[in-house]
Amino acid sequence: MINRLQRLPQGPRIVIFSFMVIGGVLLLGGLTLALLVLTLNSSPRQTARALVETVTIAQFAALPGDDAFPSTVDVGPDGAVYTASYSTGALWSLSPDARTITEIPNTRDTFDSVSALAVRPDNTLLVVAYTGGEAGAWAVHSVTPGGQIALFGAPNDAQGFVSPFDIALDPDGAAYVVDRARAEIWRWPSPGAAPELWWSLLTTPIDSASPEGGPTPAPLGRPAPTGIAYDPSTDALVVTDPDSNTIVRIPRDRSAAQIVFRSLDTRFPPGLDGIVVAPDGTLYVTALDQKGLARVSSPTELTYISGGFRGPSDLAFTPDGRLIVANFDSAALVQPGIRPQLPFALDILTFQ
Repeated sequence: MINRLQRLPQGPRIVIFSFMVIGGVLLLGGLTLALLVLTLNSSPRQTARALVETVTIAQFAALPGDDAFPSTVDVGPDGAVYTASYSTGALWSLSPDARTITEIPNTRDTFDSVSALAVRPDNTLLVVAYTGGEAGAWAVHSVTPGGQIALFGAPNDAQGFVSPFDIALDPDGAAYVVDRARAEIWRWPSPGAAPELWWSLLTTPIDSASPEGGPTPAPLGRPAPTGIAYDPSTDALVVTDPDSNTIVRIPRDRSAAQIVFRSLDTRFPPGLDGIVVAPDGTLYVTALDQKGLARVSSPTELTYISGGFRGPSDLAFTPDGRLIVANFDSAALVQPGIRPQLPFALDILTFQ
């Protein structure tokens, strides 16, 4: 065969040689990718662990199926825990002791995806969900524990939600939804009320100085808000941004907003995502890039209290002061060939 190739004119020989080189490169690349995927899929299942002596952590519940991808979690006033699937739109309610896991009727058939939920005082849910397939849209829906679903609202402009990430409630029952792509917060003052563009992180000035006179950080880029929570200690909304790794506090009266936390760690940036506020005003956040959970210990420092999560995306306090954390494990949604580390689970942290 080599003799035949040598007898060919120069042009065809170059073409054949090029195909052989390209084919060899593609083969090596394919083998490397296959070995990488095999290595990742054969790694031991990550298990969350405590990083400080004052915290213990355990698996709270394993969710059914291999497509749960729980991106959100919240706890009702009676201690019931609620979570939902980003992949299928199914919602689950869990008893306070996690012995009973119930899929809420009609949710899997109605929703294609759920990105956030919040529990109202009457135990109904406000759910940020995508419906309608490729031509569908994101909107907020009201869902009862028995499976009655009604449209709650969506932005009243032509664009609508683009990438709604989280929802929070204030003591007066107003609902706030943060949209990462639009860098906006939309507010519904009450059920049935018209929505309002409550805050635009693109156009509204924010004090971008380093908190409390710390080191001067790099300029802020385009906002990309993901997490939102109500802070009763300051009567304000706190919003996380994983791109700039900041937390912004916006008073409910919409007076001057300010950055209350900004990570200066460029080597191991946290990738802030979910946020919750303790009764004493302490901020707890999920550090998605570091697979950890941390409390804000100063305007520029985090104290990691647990790690080893499989994509911690959201967290919520129980009535007795424990923290529930959702393991989103979203890498399996975006990386071909990667399988989730089953079972999907919620973890629980107890403070000693």
